[in-house]
Amino acid sequence: MTKWRKTMFVTAGTVGLLVGGGVAAMAAGQSPSANADARAVTPTQQQDLQFTRDEERMARDLYQRFAGKYDDLPIFDRISQSEQRHFDAVGNVLVRYDIQDAAAGKAAGVYTNPAIQKLYDDWKAQGLKSSDEALKAAIALEERDITDLGGLVAKDNPTDVESLYAQLLAASKHHLSAFTAVAEGDTSSTGCPGAGQGPRHGGWADGGQGGPARMGPQTGMNR
Repeated sequence: MTKWRKTMFVTAGTVGLLVGGGVAAMAAGQSPSANADARAVTPTQQQDLQFTRDEERMARDLYQRFAGKYDDLPIFDRISQSEQRHFDAVGNVLVRYDIQDAAAGKAAGVYTNPAIQKLYDDWKAQGLKSSDEALKAAIALEERDITDLGGLVAKDNPTDVESLYAQLLAASKHHLSAFTAVAEGDTSSTGCPGAGQGPRHGGWADGGQGGPARMGPQTGMNR
């Protein structure tokens, strides 16, 4: 067989494998590129996503708790809704990469990660003392979120995960500004970007447009 014919044979076989693999992936409801991304997720990246999932849930749970106690501060209810969308967005990524969800079946205020559990317990105890202390706890939480997400953004991640972290980071910065404004006396701050603004990922918008993402489980919603 000539060199030219060997090359054509190998090329045809390779194309056949690629096309066959693509058809099989589409039949399974996935794209070949999605499968490649899934193989690229490392154990450390999986742990980071699981941690982020619980951290967003912790923020949601805490703000819901404060919203139930301080009716005169609607910012807690508004931002808790944003945190729900963020929680759902991370859940979508867990589903996409077939990563175990440590938040599944957990009640509000209960977390697998002991560090997150301690943060919740400490901030809840602080925030239930007074509305001023609740705002201080919220500011500390958002500052912690910004630090954690900033570290995750600096790591090597798949493109969709990197985008998710960047958008969550932008949202936390906005939440921090909103809580700080209210703590300084600006009760008009909503804690959410204007309509049509704010980060989006997988169908969620921090401004409340479009509703929650499609697949993220919603657990522990009681206050």
